[in-house]
Amino acid sequence: MARTIVTCNNDFVNYDNIVSITILKTDDEEDAEEKSVVTDDDYGLVAVDIMNNVHILGIYETYSQACSALDKLNEWLSREINGVFSVKGDE
Repeated sequence: MARTIVTCNNDFVNYDNIVSITILKTDDEEDAEEKSVVTDDDYGLVAVDIMNNVHILGIYETYSQACSALDKLNEWLSREINGVFSVKGDE
């Protein structure tokens, strides 16, 4: 079954094309603008695809929130309940 991740910007990313998913904290605002992570105070849940494109899955105020989102994504991937996972931002 094809798996799709819906990002916080409502973009659709095919999981089969994802090479890595990680949490990124930008260290300066110029870098943040390049990677579309809002500010240097935020943590981005970031996926890189096979074409080396960066997809911002979610943006969080704390590292703990970003880890929680990553844990939920891992849980969904291990269960494969359905083919679409929607990443939630800060709530």
